[in-house]
Amino acid sequence: MRERRTIQQLLGLLVFFALASQYPLLSIFNKKVLVGGLPLLYVGLFGLWLLFILTIGWLVRRRQKKEGDA
Repeated sequence: MRERRTIQQLLGLLVFFALASQYPLLSIFNKKVLVGGLPLLYVGLFGLWLLFILTIGWLVRRRQKKEGDA
């Protein structure tokens, strides 16, 4: 049961980040602004990518902890 829930959470996360990386939302970051010498669009994309990876890691680690308790 827990495995199915984790898979559903990961699939939901994938869909969310796939939609978040499409044009309408990315156009928010498409400005001529530099952040630390990098264009805002790149910072936004890499920030989104980093958030995606960290969230996946958190979900997987949480699942491993629950398996260890059981």
